[in-house]
Amino acid sequence: DALLAADTTRLPSSFRNVIATRATTMNSGEQRLGAEGVDELCTATEQVVPAGEMSIIHKYHNVAEGMAVDLTPSGLKYLASLGITPEVDKQVTASAHPPWGLDRVDQADLPLDGVASFPPNGGAGVDVYVIDTGVNVAHNDFAGRIGEGWDFVDDDDDGDDCNGHGTHCAGSCCGTQYGVAKQSTIHPIRVLSCEGSGWGSDVMAGMEWAMNHDNGGRPKVLSMSLGGGFSQSQNDVVKKLHEAGLTVVVAAGNDYSDACNYSPASAPEAITVASSANDDDASDFTNYGSCVDVFAPGSYIESAWIGGA
Repeated sequence: DALLAADTTRLPSSFRNVIATRATTMNSGEQRLGAEGVDELCTATEQVVPAGEMSIIHKYHNVAEGMAVDLTPSGLKYLASLGITPEVDKQVTASAHPPWGLDRVDQADLPLDGVASFPPNGGAGVDVYVIDTGVNVAHNDFAGRIGEGWDFVDDDDDGDDCNGHGTHCAGSCCGTQYGVAKQSTIHPIRVLSCEGSGWGSDVMAGMEWAMNHDNGGRPKVLSMSLGGGFSQSQNDVVKKLHEAGLTVVVAAGNDYSDACNYSPASAPEAITVASSANDDDASDFTNYGSCVDVFAPGSYIESAWIGGA
């Protein structure tokens, strides 16, 4: 019983796909594949699909069970014998945050008092995995607090940021000057390109990396200010992370639309954050609806950036 998701290209004339089993929890009574089963599934697809018709991009052994592949349209036909049916893998883009934000989040009501007060040890002992365009690890706002990370765009351990969005978000959550959790450890997980876009399957791989990363048992928070169209596969991964005790915080999105139509914003287990302006009204770009859990400052926010320290 498997799920296939398809979208655009890497191989010539190919589609990006995600194959993930529906059996996600032992409590459901469904049988899980396990790591060996995932490897067997990968081998089976490689045996069925002719050479040149498929390329495996990621294997998921934990938060999901399956893989992400590039597959030609004709290659899709060969998977029918394995009972695989398509679900589209969505492209994902960064949710941009356009200096009042810290002043607002340390008090319950307006007017702003011109003071931003936070515990000096806020975030100490917590690991924050910023799944985004990477992080400018040389920035003074993060000095001494950069942990291990991974780049799923270039497939290496250098999660440096060439776009700016991930650095901005890392500064907003965790920066010494611009952030709230000023003592947290920041793990840069790059899943979006220099243009600020990428694949949902890479986002899933980043979430799995965060879950599997050995941080000595400290609390883990995933920060994801990104999103694409609705993806049940992504939402299922958020559920798995939540069940494992990880906190997943995501942006509602910036399309002035119902957040329930986007992932990971629509995942029930995520803390979905919409954007507010300095008068406490919703920002004119923010997504909205029943999938939103909380509003937070998101218009004209000053934070860290790339190109300097």
